Amino acid sequence: MVNLLWHDLTSVESIPIDYRIYDKDSDGKTKNTHFSEMLALAKKRGIMPEAVVMDAWYSSLDNLKSIRSHGWVWVTTLRKNRIVNHNKQLNKLDISEEGTPTRVSHKTNLGTLIKHGCAQQ
Repeated sequence: MVNLLWHDLTSVESIPIDYRIYDKDSDGKTKNTHFSEMLALAKKRGIMPEAVVMDAWYSSLDNLKSIRSHGWVWVTTLRKNRIVNHNKQLNKLDISEEGTPTRVSHKTNLGTLIKHGCAQQ
């Protein structure tokens, strides 16, 4: 199952917004396809998050671009072997206390790396 939740930081409540049953054999859709479709539907419904927060599984370049195309920012973890900044592995970057501007692909500046392995747009 792939879930999309709205989390209110003030009341600390999480509300299910959408979900999909992951069964690639029956519908041919990947988890990333479901993720992208749920974001598009959330945008159509008028949901305006302060940030899209997800685990590393969903931090593909296509997903990050999809989030940005909706005008949203993202927060995620990246695997230490993730290629960033012109073919440098994440675990080989020197990340300053203020953050390090990061290109998750060689063409697109998608975010800033912050200490402790968190990335945000």
